[in-house]
Amino acid sequence: MGSSDGAVYCLEAAAGIIDYDGTYVYALDAVTGRPKWANMTSGHLDKSLRKGVSAQGVLTLAADRLWMPGGNVISPACYDVHKGECLSRSVGDGSPRSNRGEEIGVFGENYLVFGGRLKYSGIRNDVNPGLFTLAKIGPDGVGRATNVGSGKIPPAWSSEVLVMANGPRSVPVCVDNAALIDFMEKATGGRPARSADGRPPTTVRA
Repeated sequence: MGSSDGAVYCLEAAAGIIDYDGTYVYALDAVTGRPKWANMTSGHLDKSLRKGVSAQGVLTLAADRLWMPGGNVISPACYDVHKGECLSRSVGDGSPRSNRGEEIGVFGENYLVFGGRLKYSGIRNDVNPGLFTLAKIGPDGVGRATNVGSGKIPPAWSSEVLVMANGPRSVPVCVDNAALIDFMEKATGGRPARSADGRPPTTVRA
């Protein structure tokens, strides 16, 4: 994964994939392979609790930041793309509170789609069956959000529409991107956006 400054981003979890074992994020020079920066502290944003970001999925770039599915405490986690500083801060009391799936992608210019199945989960996963979230990018993470599907199948989108399917036996739903963004922008008070039936707008094409 590259950026305008010629860096390539990779993820290493030298002590495991769980925050209390440590999380290690590097930016590598695309030509020499040498580190441009390294963040080895985001697994322990709260040192006393040893809680923070876990390495739980792929990486993506948006709004001049590096984003990573970060487990059940902070996810997605975001890093300053030039310096590597982790911009995600609060871990609360360390209890699970985040959508911990391994998928992440950029929707439009100011939104992320993330979630899905837990990394390394079993075929039957009753603990984390999968949930996909659309959220607006905020200054130190994500802001208002709404659910856009569940199950194993990540949503797919073009510049015009987003398609989601909740499982192999479900009927795919196609949403107009402009209508979905308008729906999200009208959400107020920082609360999750929901339509009257608890779903995002799902009308356009089948």
